[in-house]
Amino acid sequence: MVALFKDPRERYADAGAMLDALRAWQGADPPVADDAEASGRATLEFLLRRMRHTADFPALSQAISAINKISGDDTERLQVLSEVILKDFSLTNKLLRIVNSASYSQFGGTISTVSRAIVILGFDAIRNLAITLLLFEHMHNRAQAVSLRESVLRAFFSGLLCRGVGKRIGTRDAEEALICGMFHHLGKLLTLYYFHEESVEIAKRVEGGMAHDAAVRQVLGLDYSELGIGVAQHWSFPERIVNSMRPLPPGALREPQTNLERLRQYTNLGAEMQQLVGCGAKEAGRLRAALLDRYGRPLGIVSRDIDELLSETADQFIAYLGVIGVDHGGSEFMRQLRRVYGGHAAGGGDAFEDTLERATLETAVEAGEQAQPTAVLSAGVQDITNTLVGEFKLNDLLRMILETMYRGIGFERVVFATRDPKRSVIQGRFGFGEGIAGMVDGFQIEVGPVVDVFQVALARNADILIEDIHAESIRDRIPAWYPRWVPACTFIVFPLKLDQRVIGCFYGDMREAGSLKIANNELNLLKTLRNQALLAIRTKQAGG
Repeated sequence: MVALFKDPRERYADAGAMLDALRAWQGADPPVADDAEASGRATLEFLLRRMRHTADFPALSQAISAINKISGDDTERLQVLSEVILKDFSLTNKLLRIVNSASYSQFGGTISTVSRAIVILGFDAIRNLAITLLLFEHMHNRAQAVSLRESVLRAFFSGLLCRGVGKRIGTRDAEEALICGMFHHLGKLLTLYYFHEESVEIAKRVEGGMAHDAAVRQVLGLDYSELGIGVAQHWSFPERIVNSMRPLPPGALREPQTNLERLRQYTNLGAEMQQLVGCGAKEAGRLRAALLDRYGRPLGIVSRDIDELLSETADQFIAYLGVIGVDHGGSEFMRQLRRVYGGHAAGGGDAFEDTLERATLETAVEAGEQAQPTAVLSAGVQDITNTLVGEFKLNDLLRMILETMYRGIGFERVVFATRDPKRSVIQGRFGFGEGIAGMVDGFQIEVGPVVDVFQVALARNADILIEDIHAESIRDRIPAWYPRWVPACTFIVFPLKLDQRVIGCFYGDMREAGSLKIANNELNLLKTLRNQALLAIRTKQAGG
């Protein structure tokens, strides 16, 4: 019970001490050198168990693991990634702001849906950005200690530096370097967030003259990188990202021979380069020389590259923080960043204001607020119009339309359904919302005698809004499959009819009866989206 004593001074000094006490209680001998790896695993498991028992770690783990488990071979990976991101309103909002910022301006036009962001920027880029934002928001928004807020800002800046290195060198791994750069600091961030007392003890030992790495290992039983790597593996990160989290040996490096080696060097360079922010002139000179000795030859960088990377990344970093609504007032790291790179990153200048102007998605709102339906729907209509004039995949465009409906109205679930050529049913194909996988499978409208409300809507090609499925006038017209698969009392159906033949429908719902209120202008925009879907289908049928 020592670990539960109220007075921290009476508890175990660190995780290693608790592990030793546990072994003693079990009658086990203390570990010898050959057992070091097993001891490290046991310590990691102990720390992981502690984190799992906190209120928010399981939710963070679930979100990141869900994204990482999307297979690269999965034909529906756009759908799955969109579903995961759209479950988090704040993440969706911030991600769309970022992809509409100046950093991605080369793609042209406003991107109003996650589905289109994946199509335009690529699956990997959006996946990496989503995970980075998840960790950043989780750590920064809940950070009480100044040391944690500063470390989170430094980690995000380091990730952007790594991406900048990749872009400057011209590698295809540049976008992945963003997540590698930030997660290189994962072990330290987790310690500051979840192990406050251990963090205080580490700081005390460092103040007493102990080397920082030695203090971390003595208190935690492993170092930051081992903790970060262990959690990254627990979150199903691929080996190339886990490998990048490993520190490089000291001294000069050889030229990287593989993509894995290259990514690891980018990550370590970014982590070491960000240390230049906030150090004195003499120390900065020493660090700069060490960086060039270490990375100059293998990566082909010179002193000017370091200056330009820090300056460009500072601009981008401060713009990003403004775009996603991060209050960094009082941050010593930000003060130092502005002081050193004030000519570029200082707030108030025309260039910076212009960056923010371009970076802000016209239809975006602050996290936690609900967007105006008309604005979101209108932006989606324009987005889809832009997509229709170029090359597009039909399923991708239909997902954009469905996502626009989902976010614009605030439906709890939406489904796109089409006629099954093998059976006489309109079958759910994909959708968004809670429990959507089972609902899509169970969403089956029989094509036959007109009996239920869905069949009426399709037969008459009429948009139908049902306010309450339990109303006396309507309950007998609700098909048996509906309450079995759908936990909603109000819904709307938009049939899809092409050349006098019903080919499918769009569906949206809300749980509470009478809660689905759609204004006339919103209804007109929903109908426009439906008509855009018909145009896209007709175009593809004609060989477009």
